[in-house]
Amino acid sequence: MTDDLPVPEPGIPDPDPADSAAATPSELTEATDADELAERDTAYGLLQRADALMRSRHEAQAALLLERAARLEPGRGSIVEALARARFNAGQHELAFAAFEELL
Repeated sequence: MTDDLPVPEPGIPDPDPADSAAATPSELTEATDADELAERDTAYGLLQRADALMRSRHEAQAALLLERAARLEPGRGSIVEALARARFNAGQHELAFAAFEELL
């Protein structure tokens, strides 16, 4: 008899792996993906993504995300300011002017 193998206690059944409460790696990945998707659809998440796009000089795409963020949180100064900058840098000067006016 080897000492390396665990010996079950009498009267206590071995745990069934199918009944385990532990999440599998694929379940953890799915949960993480769902959390990421939820974060991406918040105004803050959209602002973060737009900021990354603007750093990469993709202002028009950033403006689209910031428009969504502004609909989620109307009047939020940080979002409106970023939207105005993105529109201005994308050459959308009239729309940028309107957003800058909203800040005043």
